Amino acid sequence: MGVQLEIVCNLAKDLVKAIENTNEEAIFVFDNSGLFVRMSDIYKYKVLEIEINKEDFINYECDKPVELGIVVSRIKDVTKTLRKGDFLSIHYEEGADVLNLSANGLNRAIKLIDVSHISRIPSLDIHYAYEAMIDHKTFHNFLKASGKTLSFDISTADGGLIMVSETEGGVVQVPWMDSLINSKTYKSKTAFSLSEISKAVSTAKGELKVSGKENEIIKFSWNIAENSRISAMVAPKV
Repeated sequence: MGVQLEIVCNLAKDLVKAIENTNEEAIFVFDNSGLFVRMSDIYKYKVLEIEINKEDFINYECDKPVELGIVVSRIKDVTKTLRKGDFLSIHYEEGADVLNLSANGLNRAIKLIDVSHISRIPSLDIHYAYEAMIDHKTFHNFLKASGKTLSFDISTADGGLIMVSETEGGVVQVPWMDSLINSKTYKSKTAFSLSEISKAVSTAKGELKVSGKENEIIKFSWNIAENSRISAMVAPKV
């Protein structure tokens, strides 16, 4: 059979948005647990991992694991027509070179690309020195208030995580006091690109776990649905 699934509007749009803010091509891995995507931007500056559990699809069937090369803009042509309450149906027949999409009476067969032409990103085995929990709303407001500044600092001190951006209009600062889960005495300060972080967390919602180490890759992770998660890893600004 291959793969047959139905996905709600918001989850489909978040999936497409997260991918297009990282790269235009990705390998979709379907198996009996759901959908998995690991990808990076062309400069290997950030890595995105998406795990959508089969329980978060309306319907999901996959008779054996399969990898499909996807150009995300071809899916967006259909998902941009979705509105609240709509859903997207996806069907792949084993051995086919197209992925069939349908929504609101619209049917489209999108051409798949050879997965051998897409860079494979290995799992990043990183030892993080701290973990913190922050809320998305405050984080989003900080990124927005930072305007067009090129970079900002993420620091840990006194059991909390602090973000500081020096803008033309003055310093923007947000402290999440007592937010460190472990290593409450760990102190660090690392600069990151504002635009790269903003793209990486474009679909973030609710609470985010932040994992990091001074002058190393930082990781943001959050739930994209009840049983599904996104992790975005971004290298420090050099």
